[in-house]
Amino acid sequence: MTHYPTPARAVVLLALLLGACRDQPAAVDPGSENGATPAALVRCVAEVRKGTLYCTTGLLPGSADGPDRLIVGGQNRFVRLASTATSYDVGTDVLSSTVTVQNLLAVALATTDGVQPSPTGVRVFFVSGPTNGATIANPDGSASFTDADQAYFQYSALGGDGILAPAEISEGKVWRFAANGAASFTFSVYVQADAGVTPETPPYLHFTQISGGSMHTCGLTDAGAVYCWGSDMSGQQGDGDAYAPANVPSPIAAPAGVRFTTTSSDKHYTCALTTDDHIYCWGYGPGEMSSVGEVPFRISRPAGVRFVRIAPATSHACALDQEGAAYCWGGNGAEQLGTGSSLPFEAMTPIPVAMPPGIRFTEISASGEHTCALTAGGDAYCWGYADHGQLGVGFRIFSSATPLKVVRPNLNDGFTAIAAGDIHTCALVLSGKAYCWGPGGLGRLVTGSCRRPAGMHPRKSQCH
Repeated sequence: MTHYPTPARAVVLLALLLGACRDQPAAVDPGSENGATPAALVRCVAEVRKGTLYCTTGLLPGSADGPDRLIVGGQNRFVRLASTATSYDVGTDVLSSTVTVQNLLAVALATTDGVQPSPTGVRVFFVSGPTNGATIANPDGSASFTDADQAYFQYSALGGDGILAPAEISEGKVWRFAANGAASFTFSVYVQADAGVTPETPPYLHFTQISGGSMHTCGLTDAGAVYCWGSDMSGQQGDGDAYAPANVPSPIAAPAGVRFTTTSSDKHYTCALTTDDHIYCWGYGPGEMSSVGEVPFRISRPAGVRFVRIAPATSHACALDQEGAAYCWGGNGAEQLGTGSSLPFEAMTPIPVAMPPGIRFTEISASGEHTCALTAGGDAYCWGYADHGQLGVGFRIFSSATPLKVVRPNLNDGFTAIAAGDIHTCALVLSGKAYCWGPGGLGRLVTGSCRRPAGMHPRKSQCH
């Protein structure tokens, strides 16, 4: 949990454990009375006689960048520590490394107001280790942090003004360790610095996914929250306050207890899936949300259906359920709902797509007035508006009310990802090549000249 202290003052704490590999960071709260962020552990090791200091999530010995670099920092979430010139002196039995600190937050560090530097600068506290009898040879001091009398290195020469601005890198400081005969050792540190923040402008957001519309963007955090910024003309911010654009990420007005797992945006609205497989949308979108937009609105779902994928488009939206079946809602003026009906109508809630016999979809993408989906076997199917060749079926049609199979460029090279554009479509295949189909104007298909006519089937993308 993030605790916010008295006005405009917070302490950023980051745990960096240098030791054995750990794939998933663990949350640690040192209990600082000034407040703390969740601290993610990253484990690395110092090999004394090899003169290396490395992390399993960063650069390993023998990499192209050399064996003496250390890139760590709560999986590079809050700060980044980097070391260079790591070496071992046999005569003194000392391992040395020059370490810098980079600020990855959106606010300045080592200051409470962004103007005056904090007297303590940025401190790196050793909260455990070094192990195996090794010791810190040249700490800048010691103080009580998570325990009494803990050694630290202090960074004060920060950009000439004593403040570590966003993305700024500190001066290098030489860390020396007396090995005392140890062949290797581990230790853990916290990076501590004042940060001028308030609860209204938290710097600790860690986005795991991002999606953008015409004039707005939304991001999903690792806590399952969604933040949006940009235009709010259609309620894209989802905060209940229409026509109030945001210059910084602001939380949507999510229902109590709801956590999101994925988010996807179209021009004027965004949709997100929840941990219990519901879909919430906000902004100006199709179907039942066309009159509801300023706060997240839960899309109706058929009985027994759990949604696992979402694909919003301009005039319609589609989703996949747990069985790989597709559902769409919104307008059907170009047969984009894929129900088999060519009649123009408006589906206010999700209705089933006319699935090809025996087919299950694993991924889905929609844009403009057409939709495409992938199967586990590497086939792609598209439906809806087709006059520009965006369905990739190899022949010209105006539209299709049912999913049609896309022409595979190579039967042994199946599709692995697909993305529908307004009037064109692109996909990746197993070999890593990209293929696009639809109109070639404006370099959409990037097939060499970047100005190719409409393509009715996938063409390899390769612009020179």
